[in-house]
Amino acid sequence: QLVWGVIASLFIGNTLLLLLNLPLVGLWIKLLTVPRPLLYGGILVLASVGAYAVHGSPADLVLLAAIGALGYLLRVWDFPVAPVIIGLLLGPMAEQQLSRAVAISAGNALSMFAHPAAALMLTTSALILGWPLIAAARRRFTRP
Repeated sequence: QLVWGVIASLFIGNTLLLLLNLPLVGLWIKLLTVPRPLLYGGILVLASVGAYAVHGSPADLVLLAAIGALGYLLRVWDFPVAPVIIGLLLGPMAEQQLSRAVAISAGNALSMFAHPAAALMLTTSALILGWPLIAAARRRFTRP
C-alpha cells in the first residue's frame, strides 16, 4: 500500500510539473539570457537569506562564505565535483562506522586488518588513493 502510494504521488507530481512547465517554457528560456553576474548575485542573496533564516545566526553567514570560498578554490584547482559531493555525503557515515568498529574491537584499530579479505580491501583502497602520489614520485625520479 505504501509503495503504490509513493508511485501514485510521483505520477501526480510529474503530471503537475508537465502542466506547469509547458506554458512556462518561454520564461525558462528567458532565464538563460540573464547575465551571469546578475544571476550569481541573485543566487548569493537567496542563499544568504536562506542560511540566515535557518537559525537567525550570523555564524551561518560566515559558514556560507567559508564554504563558498572553498568551492571557488576547488574550482580554481580543477577538482572534480562528483567525488567531493560523494565524500561529503558518505564521509559522516564512514566515520560513524569506523568509530563503531573500533568500539567493537575494544579500541584496537589494527583488528580491522585481522581478516585477510578486510586487509586486502583496505590495502587496495590505500593503493588506489595513493596512486597519484606514487606516480608523481616515479615520474620525478625517473626523468633524466
